[in-house]
Amino acid sequence: MSLMNNFKRPLFASLIFISFSACAPRATSDHDGLAAGIVGGDEVLAGNPIGQSIVYIDNVNSRGDCTGVLIGENLVLTAAHCVDEDLDSMQVIFTNRKDNRKAPHLPIIKILKHEMFQLPGGDRNDIALLRFQGQRPVGTAIASLPEERVFSGTEFTALGYGTTTGRRNRDLIGSDDFGVLRVTKVTINSTRPNGLEFNVDQSQGHGVCYGDSGGPALILKGTSQVVVGLATGVYSPAGSPINEMDYDFCKAMSLYTDVFGYREWILENSRTILAL
Repeated sequence: MSLMNNFKRPLFASLIFISFSACAPRATSDHDGLAAGIVGGDEVLAGNPIGQSIVYIDNVNSRGDCTGVLIGENLVLTAAHCVDEDLDSMQVIFTNRKDNRKAPHLPIIKILKHEMFQLPGGDRNDIALLRFQGQRPVGTAIASLPEERVFSGTEFTALGYGTTTGRRNRDLIGSDDFGVLRVTKVTINSTRPNGLEFNVDQSQGHGVCYGDSGGPALILKGTSQVVVGLATGVYSPAGSPINEMDYDFCKAMSLYTDVFGYREWILENSRTILAL
């Protein structure tokens, strides 16, 4: 069975899958506004270089918000399920805390989703480009695209603005840890045969959870942060006690879009969105 946004339950192999659709929740409901924050991580303080390429995607009219990563002077890479076509409701915030009103808030002026995006099942193609007004603020940094594929056993840095638990019995709305940028280290458990996704085992209490859709998997190469993945969902093996109120959906497995598999799409469509 599969758990998707708004808790529709279509078949998805033998797994219970939760898309991070709509990301950080805005309305009270069990897992309403699916997405992820960081579990077992630390707060990223202002000025920490690890957070210089990370943006909060604020979607005022939707059920929730997301995370993104800066890949150009005015370009952000994120998950396709994070965005809709209502540009008037969306902005990026350059901050380590959403409630920082002094942080730069820049409106999104163009959106380009992967043309084959779909959830769930098959090749999700859960990737999108956002162009924001103006240029990136001083003190931010551009993450690089990968030049080679990642493999099982690769450690990376996961970042996101979401909550720190996926339990049903926790009221996510108004929780004091939502909207705070956090970081943790995790390891790729396995890669998908299609070369477009990879899996992370979060059973040891580290990984993504509600608030983090589109959040990057970063690897340091020299002095550059390379974005090798984008958070897209969490899932649990069949037979998991998902109906128990204290079951933590964010301590099972997570799924990332493998950015290298979309490198050419990103390069081509970056030129397209900048020309619009």
